[in-house]
Amino acid sequence: MHVTARTAPFCIFLARKKERKNMALSWRDAATTALAAGASLVAYAKYQNWQGWFTSTRISCLALGVIGIVMCATGASSIPSGSAWSAVLTAMGIVALPLIIAGVITGSSLILYALAADILALWLLTTLRHLVGAA
Repeated sequence: MHVTARTAPFCIFLARKKERKNMALSWRDAATTALAAGASLVAYAKYQNWQGWFTSTRISCLALGVIGIVMCATGASSIPSGSAWSAVLTAMGIVALPLIIAGVITGSSLILYALAADILALWLLTTLRHLVGAA
């Protein structure tokens, strides 16, 4: 197809449509959503002082760390290394590891909530990236 000023918008539309087709929600997004709900439940249970498995802040931080690592392994997809998405998501992932370690060592509720917020923000941004496609 010869691209002219008249057909250029149509070609751009087709290219964007093809690009969007490659990035769609999958079973991985459903699995990470279920894990995100579990992470939310762990943080909420600690906030409400529920009695049960996660009564200790240290155990809750460890559980959130395991959930976050499983979410990362399950929802991982190829992101171009030079993209803005890659930089933001990598930085947030790097922040999560010291939060896990500090939460397990100190048992601070504030660190637990910061870790939960980081994990949920990572989930939200990754799902959003899958919805809109890699830019």
